[in-house]
Amino acid sequence: SITKDRKGEMMALRRLLTLNEHLLEKMAMDYIILDTNPGMSYASINSVAAADLVLVISTWDASDLAGAQGMVNELYNMLEKRAIVLMNKIPEQLLIDKAMRRRLTDQFKKAFKLPVIDLLPCYCEVLRQERSTIMSLERPKHPFSRSLVEIAKRIGEK
Repeated sequence: SITKDRKGEMMALRRLLTLNEHLLEKMAMDYIILDTNPGMSYASINSVAAADLVLVISTWDASDLAGAQGMVNELYNMLEKRAIVLMNKIPEQLLIDKAMRRRLTDQFKKAFKLPVIDLLPCYCEVLRQERSTIMSLERPKHPFSRSLVEIAKRIGEK
């Protein structure tokens, strides 16, 4: 039943908040990263509710953009969550110079009404990995891996 599901999800949220507190306070973790599936599932909503900062990752694809914007407008704003945007898999030819990158960043800022932390180009070799490896560990000097390190530093400053 819906009521039973809601009770279960409320218990899951309480457990998540308790775990969050335990990891931050008792285990002295600086950051906890929760990677959720896209969309309005209870797990995603609970993760957003427990978060101090939400990193919204979207691709250039129109349906992905629309879905991410919907989540931001409907959920993150309602929960008054601090959020930033990372755009992924942007065609490299659109990132050829700083002026174009700035225009695209401004376009995404306007679309999401949120700060945009970076625009990552589409790296075909990353896509070909098909989650068979952790790219940033296996190839730390790859531009994608270096970008992730820079993004992590910027998030740490927020």
